Amino acid sequence: MALDPILAIVPMIVKYTFVPVKRHLSYAFNCGSKVEKLKNQVENLKNKRDGLKPHVDEATRRGDEIYANVQDWLTSVDEAIGEADDLVDEEQARESCFLGLIPNLKKRYKLSKKVEKKAQTVAELREKCKFDLDRIACRPPLWQIVPPSVYNNEELHSRISILEKVMNALRDPAFNMIGVYGLGGVGKTTLAKEVRRKAIEDKLFDVVLMGTVSETPELRKIQGTFADMLGLELKEETEEGRACRLRQRLLQEKKILVILDDIWEQLEPEKLGIPFGNDHKGCKIFLTSRREDILSRDMGTQESFELRVLSEAEAWSLFVTVVGDVTNQDLRSIATEVAKKCAGLPVLIVTVAGALKNRDLNEWNVALEELSKVDNEGIQSKVYATLKLSYNHLASEELKSFFLLCAQIAQSDIQIGDLLLYSMGLDLLRSKDTVEYARNRVYKLVRDLKASCLLLDGDRNGSLKMHDVVRDTALDIASKSQHPFTFRDVVETKEWPNRDFRSCSRIALPSCEIHELPERLECPKLELLVLGRGSIHSKGPDLNISDIFFEGITKLKVLHFTGMFLRSLPPSLGYLINLLTLCLDECVLRDASVIGELKRLEVLSFRRSMIEELPREIAHLTRLKLLDLSDCDKLKVIPANVISRLSLLEELYMLKSFGQWELQGLNSSNNASLAELKNLSRLTTLEIDVPDVKMLPKDLFSNKLERYDIVIGKKRYWYDEYLSSRRRRIRLNTDIHLDHGVDLLLKKAEVLYLDNVKGIKSILYDMDREGFQRLKHLDIDNSDDIQYVINSTVQVPSLNVFPILESLSLNNLVSLEKICYGRLTTGPFAKLRKLEVRGCNGLKDLFSFSMVRNLSQLQEMTVSDCQNMEEIVIDQSGVGEDNIEVAEFSQLRSLTLEALPALKSFCLKVKESTSDDGGSNEIVLEDDVHNPRPLFEKMVSFPNLEELSVESIGCQDLKYLFTTSFVKSLLRLKTLWIKDCGFMERIVLTEEFAEEERLDKIIFSDLENLTIWDLPNLTSFCDGHLIEFCSLTNLRIRNCPVFKTFVSNLLSGSLFDEKVSFPNLEELYVRSIDLKYLFATSFVRNLLRLKRLHIENCGFMERIVLTEEFTEEERLDKIIFSDLEKLILWDLPNLTSFCDGHLRIDNRLKSSKSFVSNRLSGSLFDGKVSFPNLEELYVRSIDLKYLFATSFVRNLLRLKSLHIDNCGFMERIVLTEEFAEKERLDKIIFSDLENLTLWHLPNLTSFCDGHLIEFCSLTNLKIRNCPVFKTFVSNRLSQSLFDEKVSLFYH
Repeated sequence: MALDPILAIVPMIVKYTFVPVKRHLSYAFNCGSKVEKLKNQVENLKNKRDGLKPHVDEATRRGDEIYANVQDWLTSVDEAIGEADDLVDEEQARESCFLGLIPNLKKRYKLSKKVEKKAQTVAELREKCKFDLDRIACRPPLWQIVPPSVYNNEELHSRISILEKVMNALRDPAFNMIGVYGLGGVGKTTLAKEVRRKAIEDKLFDVVLMGTVSETPELRKIQGTFADMLGLELKEETEEGRACRLRQRLLQEKKILVILDDIWEQLEPEKLGIPFGNDHKGCKIFLTSRREDILSRDMGTQESFELRVLSEAEAWSLFVTVVGDVTNQDLRSIATEVAKKCAGLPVLIVTVAGALKNRDLNEWNVALEELSKVDNEGIQSKVYATLKLSYNHLASEELKSFFLLCAQIAQSDIQIGDLLLYSMGLDLLRSKDTVEYARNRVYKLVRDLKASCLLLDGDRNGSLKMHDVVRDTALDIASKSQHPFTFRDVVETKEWPNRDFRSCSRIALPSCEIHELPERLECPKLELLVLGRGSIHSKGPDLNISDIFFEGITKLKVLHFTGMFLRSLPPSLGYLINLLTLCLDECVLRDASVIGELKRLEVLSFRRSMIEELPREIAHLTRLKLLDLSDCDKLKVIPANVISRLSLLEELYMLKSFGQWELQGLNSSNNASLAELKNLSRLTTLEIDVPDVKMLPKDLFSNKLERYDIVIGKKRYWYDEYLSSRRRRIRLNTDIHLDHGVDLLLKKAEVLYLDNVKGIKSILYDMDREGFQRLKHLDIDNSDDIQYVINSTVQVPSLNVFPILESLSLNNLVSLEKICYGRLTTGPFAKLRKLEVRGCNGLKDLFSFSMVRNLSQLQEMTVSDCQNMEEIVIDQSGVGEDNIEVAEFSQLRSLTLEALPALKSFCLKVKESTSDDGGSNEIVLEDDVHNPRPLFEKMVSFPNLEELSVESIGCQDLKYLFTTSFVKSLLRLKTLWIKDCGFMERIVLTEEFAEEERLDKIIFSDLENLTIWDLPNLTSFCDGHLIEFCSLTNLRIRNCPVFKTFVSNLLSGSLFDEKVSFPNLEELYVRSIDLKYLFATSFVRNLLRLKRLHIENCGFMERIVLTEEFTEEERLDKIIFSDLEKLILWDLPNLTSFCDGHLRIDNRLKSSKSFVSNRLSGSLFDGKVSFPNLEELYVRSIDLKYLFATSFVRNLLRLKSLHIDNCGFMERIVLTEEFAEKERLDKIIFSDLENLTLWHLPNLTSFCDGHLIEFCSLTNLKIRNCPVFKTFVSNRLSQSLFDEKVSLFYH
């Protein structure tokens, strides 16, 4: 049928037309039912949410972290519910058309579609809510709270320095365990926290853990602390189990830092669960302790740094930081004393300063008084408890007793020698079988106390110091048992203390001026008595000692008088039957014969005393082990057979003393002879003068001598630089005689001085063919014969020569040709650290290349006054340019070259060529050098050089110091001194480089001090390059008349311009340079830290700052020297102003006279320059009428000293300017000025004109030779210098 095809497509039409139309129509007509369905689904979803929410809230209250999928579901649910509610509200407020009679089908259709879609979303969210309520959150790791730095105070240099060292060590892969040690309360814990903060902040480690160990370690507590930081739950019961769990967790991390604070004894990291060493290469440990030996010996640190008390400046800075404002003068003076009493201990400083913050003056006075009392329990109890704990942990009673002894004699420096003698006399030592053993024991105890930070090194060799707070604590401890009497500070008391000494066991008054002692000292328990005057042989009356003074102190073991005038020792001295140590040092003695009654005496010292004859009764002291007659230069008589009878004598000291030894074979004198020493079979230490070699008996010296200092020949002494507890030194000032046992001593000698010796050409083989195997220090002076130190052409040594020599000094050896002559199979000087060569005019060069290779430890080298020295290093290897070897001094820290007028180069390469007659000539390889050549170039390298001093060197060809390529190797240079090099034109010579090697900028990264003096031909520092001195703080330039620009620049009119940068310069000194301008304005911008500026005797200088042309955006309204504290301008007769005004680039202004100069103000300083922190200003010989403009004076807020001298044209100090009404000054105020000096100002009429003037703080005013200075403030009606217009708060 014809309709069949049509009927066949009807279902298709219905499917694709009617059904969709029906569905879309349903959106419009079924909107209400869809909304109801959505409301039901939302209600179900809310039930799901509300069922989960309490569990989430509870987990949050516990501090757990909600899993992200749970948190995201809750967020999505809240958003879906909110959006669904909005759709429901929209359906209820739907609009209708035709006055509400007919629904708005279009809007219902759109709303219905949204509702359906949102219902689908709600259903999906409901299906996703299948959370396990026990797994919706987890315990997060604890956040590492990083507190702000406590080292923000830039004045705490020592703390910042230690922190930098620690952090550098932590960054170094070679270190895995480092430590810091120091006194209790010195700030170790604070430093540890700072290390932790820095490590976290810089992201150096994946995990940073910190725990406190303390005196009694609680391993479980420390493990718990670590676990908390890691978010790890430790369920194990035993410490071992917890350690295993921690170890497993930490092995998951790559880089770990563990900080263990307050270590008291050895602690194995494994016991805490720290994987370390081979167990975990990425784990590092940082330790703090009070004892260095705990760190280095017990824990095995690779590097340990000592944290000392704060310096006075640091302590004051910290004190002010805590306490706040102390500008009030009365308060400041008390605050300064209070800060000093805190003794540099941060814990005490912070405690005291915090307590006194915002307190009144009376409370400050009370605090100062309390701090002066040791027994103040309020403030010092914490410090006392801390130090008492350190004392309790000393290893033995012997060490504790020794520590208390140190405190009792520590009014000033403690001499280790005194400690030895007192310890022997008081029987403090574990054993004193021999003096040598006792000495070694004392040094061991000293090391232990230093390791515990209870003792410090003194200012001189052989001396120690004790911190005031440590000493006060020690004296408190001692007072409970030993009842010592001493002054806590140096007090020069003139009378014997009025107190009861009957319970006292020790009296120490080492600095007193007592002239009369009590008739009888009743002190039955006394064991030690020390009395001394401050200076050697102090002038004053004799010390009066009654005949019965010593009768009441018969238990005395140690008696030490210093600096006393003693006519004679009283008979009662013989009552001291227990006396073991008697020291009468620096005394004037007339009769000491009673000493012979002290039969038990073991130590007797007359060191530096004025005694003419040793009492014959000394021979009765048969138990004597040590006799010290050092520096008794008046001693002329020692009776024969006195010394020989001291059969137990172990140590004899007689340097700078008796020299009248009886000659062998002569019986004309009753004096002792050196032969008597042969009877002293126990003698192990000997220090004597032998003026004449003929006094020496045969085989006097033997191998038994372990310590010796022997001078043979004319007396001449050197500075005692090489003190040690075990010294072997010989000083020969005569012809060499190697018999008498001298050869034995030479083989064992550690220090050898040779002065004016005869008959020696080569030190090595003429004196010791074995190569001086034990020698550490060799000093050779004033010889006409010595040609070589080593001459291997005579005999090639089988042993390494001078294998441990540390210092070599060669002075005035006019015939010296080479240090090392000939070839050696072994390398000498492998340990040499210091080399000095002076006045050796026969030397043309110092080292060969092969010898330089041996100098791997050389740290300090000085070459001076060698008139014919042409090179320091000479390369005679003959190799060509392709095989150039660099002479590297890898450890050299300091190099000084002085008075070497023939010096051509530091390192010279030569080759040999054959002449027509068959001989050989040395030819310089000119292809390898510049002409004229610089002193230092690519053939030499000093990678660790810190100090370089060059003075009075070089022939006329030496015009440059460095090449640019050499400067690259000066990575650590800190000090550069160049003086009196008459031919030098530039410091740095520019080289030609390939494009890839070309330098755009020369950088001296570490240079801190630069001095350029007396260089008459110096025109610039370098040529063409930009140059930067990153760390330079001090620059001094003097007498360089043609030094016009630092970097050669034809367009520059000033010494310093934009091509040079000193971002950290603090002090600049310029004198005797013929230039008009010092700074360009572009350079001044970089002087951010300049504190001191001194310009003197620059006769052509017109302005300090040269104005440059700037675009509008670059223009400066004012030049500000923000940190400048001290300014000196002397002898600048052509100076017109400090600087010109900064002007815009404008054609109209360029034609103006004001563009050329700013001299209309007529003053040296005006409003265009500012010094807001200037404290001192010195002006001399400057020919200007006025010093300041009033606009400039406003900025002198901190000026304390103003000195104006010899300014012949000066009429007024302050020039009045015209101001707008709102800017006008009614009064000029110098608020901080304390010192004002006006000298030799012949035309000065007044200080200022018209203004009232006030000096709030002036304490010192000096006016001299100012003949027309009639009134301070110009006033026609005034008849006096000072009137109502000037206010002087004159203190």
